[in-house]
Amino acid sequence: MLVVTTAVVAVRSERLRRWGIVLATLFAAEMVLGLVIRAWELNTGVAAAYSVLAVALVSCLGLLMAVAWSALVATDATALETVPAQPAAVR
Repeated sequence: MLVVTTAVVAVRSERLRRWGIVLATLFAAEMVLGLVIRAWELNTGVAAAYSVLAVALVSCLGLLMAVAWSALVATDATALETVPAQPAAVR
């Protein structure tokens, strides 16, 4: 459920749309391959493909997080503002 929610939120953002589509595609492919393995009791070669899809999905989640973080930093103008130094009060 979290992967689907992440993909939907990413697709709604213009900058993250491509990563959201990739994430949704990888998740759908993993689910379909899992169902195929279970229905037809396929061999270890297909299970290896399932593992590769799972690793790609987790990697895509990490990349999406990095891209989302960089988008947040790029739009956070308050972090770039400098505060003028105030002279020390002399007593």
